[in-house]
Amino acid sequence: IAGTAYLISGDILSKLYSATGSVPYFIFEDVYITGLCREHIGAVALENKGFSCGYRDRSPCGQNFRYRITGHHYTPAEIKRLWRELQDRWSICQRGDNYLIFKLFDLFQYLFL
Repeated sequence: IAGTAYLISGDILSKLYSATGSVPYFIFEDVYITGLCREHIGAVALENKGFSCGYRDRSPCGQNFRYRITGHHYTPAEIKRLWRELQDRWSICQRGDNYLIFKLFDLFQYLFL
């Protein structure tokens, strides 16, 4: 389960908290809480496609996030743009918002910067 965000139902919160007293600590809180402690209490993890744990799996266009819950590795400027565009129900992605263009840009940054 990705640590960008996760949902936990209220009926297991106290059980998860109690599990922290007997499950050895692990440095990554998402692995610790939603993995180790969750398994300790026997709770089930469910997948939701609205949560993104991949590296920039969408271009930073508001329309791409209209029905998403999280996204990973976007710059502060891109997040501000997403927020502005999400406020406008008629906002659409521009021609330059092609996913492939952003993946190539990410690769260029990784290789040369």
